[in-house]
Amino acid sequence: MLHRGKLDKNDSLIKFATLLENAVIETMEQGHLTKDLAILVHNKWDVKENEHWLRTEKFMEKIDGNFQKKWKSVVGGI
Repeated sequence: MLHRGKLDKNDSLIKFATLLENAVIETMEQGHLTKDLAILVHNKWDVKENEHWLRTEKFMEKIDGNFQKKWKSVVGGI
């Protein structure tokens, strides 16, 4: 999305893609991971659900929460 925004000179898409990418990174830095990422981060196969990793739906909810906070601070909740 970011590259498409740059190609089209679409500032709104660039802003959206950048905020989304930052929300994903922030979510992972907070320790919210999917199982595959948790295995890599903890360097072990024995990772436990809800302790080390979240199911995809819950992971996406965490990303959405972080994105919504960022989006509201940038565009005033539009």
